[in-house]
Amino acid sequence: MEGMFKLPLLADRSGKICKKYGVFDADEGVARKALVVIDPSGTARHMVATSLTMDRLIDDTLKALATFQGKAPPATMSSSSSSSSSASTGGPFPNIRSKHSLVAKHVTKDKWDKLSNIKTKTSGFTLAKAIACAVEFDNQHCGIYAGDWDSYKDFAPVFDPIIQEYHGIKPDAKHTSDMDSTKIRGNIVEDAPVHSTRIRVGRSIDGFG
Repeated sequence: MEGMFKLPLLADRSGKICKKYGVFDADEGVARKALVVIDPSGTARHMVATSLTMDRLIDDTLKALATFQGKAPPATMSSSSSSSSSASTGGPFPNIRSKHSLVAKHVTKDKWDKLSNIKTKTSGFTLAKAIACAVEFDNQHCGIYAGDWDSYKDFAPVFDPIIQEYHGIKPDAKHTSDMDSTKIRGNIVEDAPVHSTRIRVGRSIDGFG
């Protein structure tokens, strides 16, 4: 960048900040790689943490930013001008570029006409913003993000069937929690070499997902 790129840096020598975000490795005494997207109001909207040996997932970050901003990604990414025409509320039924995604299957014109003018109470999130990554990109499987907890209720005709199909659950399914690790059964071969492992953890922030 020839010295032209200005980026403020903050040293977290005590580890206080990374501990707050849950990315401090106490055994190693270091912080794992982490990216937190914070909106102008100071609310954390997106977080990804990876091991020190894993490359940062830039494409995922760009998709998340495009979703939250409700606009097209940077010019270096492929996008169509027509696909972002419905970035806020209302507007014509969007061209969903991820043709084989769950969004393409479950966001019908009828549902769009009924839900596209709704803005959630918590953050003013819209259906257009929720499905922005499926509209902007052609390689999405799900293609949808909830901007806040109201999204699941206000856009239930879209979220419910997508969640049910993705997780293979019935509409009346209830969440259960069982932390007994002895009950875990699998087909892992003990002598099989493990080259890479990725664990993705999603955290709920009150009101935001």
